[in-house]
Amino acid sequence: MTLHLSKEELFDRHVLLPHAELNDVVYKAVDQFTDRYSGDRLTVTIFSDAISESMQHTFREVYLSHYEDEYRKVTLYMYRRYNRVILLLLFSVVAYYAADLWTELTGHTSYLLNVISNIGVFCIWEIGNTHFTRQEATEQRKKIIRARDAEIVFQEKRKKE
Repeated sequence: MTLHLSKEELFDRHVLLPHAELNDVVYKAVDQFTDRYSGDRLTVTIFSDAISESMQHTFREVYLSHYEDEYRKVTLYMYRRYNRVILLLLFSVVAYYAADLWTELTGHTSYLLNVISNIGVFCIWEIGNTHFTRQEATEQRKKIIRARDAEIVFQEKRKKE
């Protein structure tokens, strides 16, 4: 992937503290590229004017920091989905046993028994729904890892003579 940016376009000039941010163009281009193309390694080549080593280092740090933050968000989301599945599974098992116990104790069905059964069925349905959203997050995390681990190469633009 190749980006042509001027020296002034590398960082977002409006955000300085607590840490610098890259220009949104960089993030959007990388995210678009990882959405469209798959592969093991991603190399981001930036054609620009001469850029000092310290500025290149800062660029790489900010880039890595951004994708580390995104990785943590998605991982936390996936962890919460996992906990939700466990909670819903426990809830559906409890609802099943509560309905079974109610039928055994009273010997007949009632409105409350129907409500408990419906709660258990809903929990099972929601487990499937949660599983699919977790799968989407897994795909998103793969893209973030690929973007995070990208090699960033700076190339100086050749001046026209």
